[in-house]
Amino acid sequence: MLPRPLSNAPAWEALDWPHFWARFSAAAPLHLRLGLDAAVLVVGVFYLGALGCAGERADPERRDAALRQAADLPGVGVLLAPLLEVLRLVAALAYFDDPRSQQAFRGPAAAAAPPPRSET
Repeated sequence: MLPRPLSNAPAWEALDWPHFWARFSAAAPLHLRLGLDAAVLVVGVFYLGALGCAGERADPERRDAALRQAADLPGVGVLLAPLLEVLRLVAALAYFDDPRSQQAFRGPAAAAAPPPRSET
């Protein structure tokens, strides 16, 4: 569902997940964290589980095809489309939070620069 856009960009599987989740948990607003939990539950557990393509052992191509079709399903798509957008948003945050992604898209100086400080 999220292809690697550049040949020098990191693969999805190579992201620094612990670092991202620590930052996400500390900085994301409550409504985004709750929206992500709801999206994972409905899309990841109920929808993909009903199709037999949930979990790490599921065929990634089958799972991606099911996710691409989800928003267009009559009736069900109305519920799934906003949840899929939450999943895409958080996936993009995770991908572009990785220093290797920043370097691939912005150049070496961006990866070396410290992240902006929060004013909170």
